[in-house]
Amino acid sequence: MHNLVIIFFEKALSAPLFFQTPIIKKNYHRFASIGEEYNFRVSCSIPKYIRGSTVRKGMTLAKKAAVISDYTPTHIFDKLKYGKDRQKILARLAAHFPVINDPRMSLICDNKLLTAQTFPQYSPQTENVTKKNFHATLKRIRGNKVVFKPWYGCGSSGVVIKDKKHACPSDIGDRYIAQQYISTKDGIKGIPQQNTLRCIIINGNCFFLTLETARTGELVSGNVKTVHITPADLPMKKIQSMLDDIDSVFKQFTPRIYSVDLFVTKKEGIYLAEINSKPGLYPLKDESQDDYDRIMRAFFHELEAS
Repeated sequence: MHNLVIIFFEKALSAPLFFQTPIIKKNYHRFASIGEEYNFRVSCSIPKYIRGSTVRKGMTLAKKAAVISDYTPTHIFDKLKYGKDRQKILARLAAHFPVINDPRMSLICDNKLLTAQTFPQYSPQTENVTKKNFHATLKRIRGNKVVFKPWYGCGSSGVVIKDKKHACPSDIGDRYIAQQYISTKDGIKGIPQQNTLRCIIINGNCFFLTLETARTGELVSGNVKTVHITPADLPMKKIQSMLDDIDSVFKQFTPRIYSVDLFVTKKEGIYLAEINSKPGLYPLKDESQDDYDRIMRAFFHELEAS
């Protein structure tokens, strides 16, 4: 029996709406149930309970949850929220166990400035922006609109999109980037709204494609509505070449699972929107549970073989 331990910060596990929320509870039970098919016991714990190569206390995530103690993980699955201590914690754990994902890989994925610096050939024009250099940076960003994003974060949290003439230093906080705005309207046939293409990658193989679209007239597409599409709907040869290039930077880290968000445009080509080292393994609105079951089975299959 393999032991996959999902780690959270203590505040996440103690939050009133975490495992008590039916949809989250159902998703993690589903994940653990599929893990059992591949001889994995899935449990969760927090960093302070992991000392050396032993988990002092954890909780199984099967339908009949149970507290377990003094066991050795075969893999650690990082679900820690972004924070100043996260990288230190992951580095400590990685000294004893394979961490999904390796902290060196997670740093590139999670820091949007570092992502753009690592993959400048695919990224929109991106610059570090502060209140001090705000106006000089704004002048250098191409186009009439600008996107401000925090270095760390997911979904559209903290994202501001404005006409450059209306942008001001109060639009940003500490550790922000300014980015060229990329229009994806009509970049994919039949999709007139702004949209983002999400690809889930497991050990270099693309297992899933979904499209997140914005409401009509809105500029942010994250987590609004998903549309299932097939490779036939996309310039897949170019997309696959980009995904292969990105994964070549990460291939030294095994096992690995991450998502790549892309902007497919009508005229300018394809851009890298962001990379997420902790993609959700459960369906959003209008997505298929069968698709995510397939992803989870691929995840445990690759984990078993690693």
